[in-house]
Amino acid sequence: MRSKRGFLYVLVFMTLICNLLRPTTALAQTARGTITGTVKDPTNAALVGALVEIQPLGKRVVSDNLGQFRIA
Repeated sequence: MRSKRGFLYVLVFMTLICNLLRPTTALAQTARGTITGTVKDPTNAALVGALVEIQPLGKRVVSDNLGQFRIA
């Protein structure tokens, strides 16, 4: 029983060390992108003044007179 407990402690410790030492590329990304598009209805006509929102960021824009939008 004692050797199983020691093995378990070593396994947990090694897992924690490996997680701390692995590269975290997602945290290192600093580039910002742009989302653009056109809002259309089912008949393929542009929707003027449509609200486009990115959740959960809460960024909102309204489409222009061509149905186009851009979120920086």
